[in-house]
Amino acid sequence: MTMHSVGGASYYGAQAFVGDSDPISLNGSSHTFEFSDTDGEDIWIGLIGYGQSPVSVSRVIIEVGNEEIELAGYYLESMNMMAAGERQYEIVVNGNISMSGSSLVGTKLTIGEYGSLVTNGSTFDRVGPILSQGDGSIVRIVNSTFINSLDDHDVRGTAFSEITWEDSVGSGGFTDRWERRVVDQKVVFDSKGVVFRVNGMGVAESTSFESFSDDSGEALVNGGGERVVEVGWSNGTIWSESAIIEIVSYRTGWNPDGSGIDDYGGYGIPLSWHDLQYVSDSTPHVEWANLEVVLEEGVSEAVGYAGSSVPMRASFTNSGTASASFYISCDVVETGLDADIGGFQGLVLNAGQTDEMLFDWRGGETGDYSLDCDILTPTQLVSDDSFGGGTFSSETVSWIEVDEEAGLPMVSILVAIAVTIVLIGLWLIRKSSGEELMDGIESTTGRA
Repeated sequence: MTMHSVGGASYYGAQAFVGDSDPISLNGSSHTFEFSDTDGEDIWIGLIGYGQSPVSVSRVIIEVGNEEIELAGYYLESMNMMAAGERQYEIVVNGNISMSGSSLVGTKLTIGEYGSLVTNGSTFDRVGPILSQGDGSIVRIVNSTFINSLDDHDVRGTAFSEITWEDSVGSGGFTDRWERRVVDQKVVFDSKGVVFRVNGMGVAESTSFESFSDDSGEALVNGGGERVVEVGWSNGTIWSESAIIEIVSYRTGWNPDGSGIDDYGGYGIPLSWHDLQYVSDSTPHVEWANLEVVLEEGVSEAVGYAGSSVPMRASFTNSGTASASFYISCDVVETGLDADIGGFQGLVLNAGQTDEMLFDWRGGETGDYSLDCDILTPTQLVSDDSFGGGTFSSETVSWIEVDEEAGLPMVSILVAIAVTIVLIGLWLIRKSSGEELMDGIESTTGRA
């Protein structure tokens, strides 16, 4: 019997086993085996490739005496071998196909994104893997049989395509009933430069991959390569991927190193099978609650003296799930100039907390003016409103000159009171000294 490889591929480094014989070394694109007496029994030949190289059989030529028989490889009974070569036909199903008691041979069968295949009591020879190409596609295999699939699975689906397998027989051995695959999957963050690691990918659950988000906050999982996320094993069991996203570094201007705030993003995030997975847990969302002038009791109008200041109160709410250390800046609405609020004003706001900051707004000129204040968002964010933020406007403050006839400013009044107290103190000291002197003179006169 002479065994030929597919496409003239070399058998170099491969080995064959016949019964309990020692391994037979193979080379070239064919090999001839000789058998003296088979006693009418089946002869099984075991084949082992070199390294990761497969061993293929396109045809065998059997010579018995002067008789020669040629058989195609796929007609041979085999175990743990896949069919090879090109299929002769192709069927693309964008609608629905139903097969009952039918046989399909040497055909590539593709089920479109919204197509469906329903089989009952049918046979698929050199058809597998049936390709289910969309999460809306349907493949239902009932009471059917697969033979000689051209890959190590009989059906290949996407992450969420419907695959039903009931009372059916697959190609068996190392050929799985089905696989689900994901390709070009992305993890999306609100920030660029997020370093993360994915652990537990692949059937062995041992693959680890580390990457970082780009300027759009996106990062390809495993470089965008296709990977298997579910296997319906030939023995009837099912394996499903349960990989985990681990945040290595998720730092922004709101949680820098040394701030005491943990990395954003959370811990132990399950990796889904969706094309896009957004990681938005354990991030803050800060919004304005109010911005107002702090009025003295009994005062109803916001008035300030030019060159002086008025107290302001800014209130915020953090509806997110992580703390934030942020700052605000303010402009004068009417002039567009920076407002004098004593520099950037900051606040640390915990998740779910509402709090306020107090600051003084110093006015330089007379007139009616108001503030526009911005929450300064981190420059790392891909969108300014990813963590909240925004602008809030205050009420109008009337800045006036001091009316000296109507009354002195408080500072002048305090200075005047202080001077008065000093003068009264000096007068009391002098008066006391004069009384002591008179008492001394009277005492002297009395003793004469």
